[in-house]
Amino acid sequence: MNAKHISIAALIAFASTLALAGEVTIDPVQHKSLKTRAEVTAEVATARANGELFSGGDVLPVARAISTKSRDAVRAEVLAARAAGTLSHGGEVGAGQ
Repeated sequence: MNAKHISIAALIAFASTLALAGEVTIDPVQHKSLKTRAEVTAEVATARANGELFSGGDVLPVARAISTKSRDAVRAEVLAARAAGTLSHGGEVGAGQ
């Protein structure tokens, strides 16, 4: 490849990234806070003192689910739902209800 081909390829690559950029939507409505900065700061301090403040890397406590059915019972339910056509598929919510 010569310099002309490389330049054209670079130009096409750059132009394609511009095509992917979407429009920026700016909300014209001005939102007014209902609390003062001091009130928010005080709430954060209280939540931090009570251990209620979670930062980005914290993992929220999750209760462990305990199954009340045997593996065979669950398999039987799945097979019955599949046969009846009421089994949800990949991401469907409420299918068959």
